[in-house]
Amino acid sequence: MTQDDVVFLRSWFENYTKRFPTEDTEVEANLRYKKEHSLRVRNYMLTLGRDLQLDGNQMFLAEVIGLFHDVGRFEQYVKYHTFKDHRSEDHAKLGLSVLEREEILSGRVSELEKEIILTSIRNHNQRVIHETVSGNTLLFCKLIRDADKLDIFEQVISFYERLKSVIFCGDLNVAHQEIDLKNPSANRKNAGFSTEERNRFDDVINNGFVDTFRLIYPDQTGAYTWWSYIFNARANNAGWRIDYFCVSAGLKDQVKNAVIYQEVLGSDHCPVGLEIF
Repeated sequence: MTQDDVVFLRSWFENYTKRFPTEDTEVEANLRYKKEHSLRVRNYMLTLGRDLQLDGNQMFLAEVIGLFHDVGRFEQYVKYHTFKDHRSEDHAKLGLSVLEREEILSGRVSELEKEIILTSIRNHNQRVIHETVSGNTLLFCKLIRDADKLDIFEQVISFYERLKSVIFCGDLNVAHQEIDLKNPSANRKNAGFSTEERNRFDDVINNGFVDTFRLIYPDQTGAYTWWSYIFNARANNAGWRIDYFCVSAGLKDQVKNAVIYQEVLGSDHCPVGLEIF
């Protein structure tokens, strides 16, 4: 892929998002939001790429994946008036059908590059990345999932700062501090522990949210919620703490306990819990 190819794909995306003119202000606002989200995620992909010192061609891939990861959202909303996949269809698969129908990648990217782009889009909204994905393709699958969540952090801060009592939880795909993973030194340039991702989590905390586990257990080590399926990681407790319960500052004094259920098997993650008065 060349710089000219990237310029063409940027132009195609811009023109594609203009194919859905509407006088419905709600539809127009939601489509505009998704375009802006895609551009922000593209920028986060580039920021993460620089942080990880990706080479020039990898940066091209990062930009294209970020730009196209939600390309299925436009047809989804116009057709179903919702962004909820369970009420419509999988927006990642819909995006793949758009790219295949438009044939915009043909002749502009290699077969390997095409496979990386399509696999990254296919996996970006799945609960876990498919176990057969490996190598560079796995790297970009992780990057797009993380870039997507970085923008979600921004939206969480923007939306919830207007409310008084908020609890949010989930797999945030970032280990916030060195104490939150087994091998911090070896992972500083890896997705999930990059400077950009950790800084964005800092922004969440600095805007008034509290990591409930560290509130109760500020110095506890070995407290992880995710382990790789390889290298016998779980048996050796070589894990990461990337699943959180966070509360707004007004609820801080009502937190009774935060729990990690490491004994619960069945996934590469374990459950986490919050006890609140």
